[in-house]
Amino acid sequence: MKVIKNNLQKQNLSKFLYDIAKIIFGTVVIFQIIKQHEFKIWIFISGLIAMISFFFCAYLLDGKEIKK
Repeated sequence: MKVIKNNLQKQNLSKFLYDIAKIIFGTVVIFQIIKQHEFKIWIFISGLIAMISFFFCAYLLDGKEIKK
């Protein structure tokens, strides 16, 4: 069973994953940098890892061709 059936679904999913990566970056990573008195290294690193993984998944999905 294929989850992604056509090119439009693939593009929408990759856009969604890019948006999730941007939201994680904005809320977790930037917030930790701005609020220095509340900075926790484990939150910063986990947010950075989550953001990079969502971005990487979107990048891979954006570059793949759908086989019919």
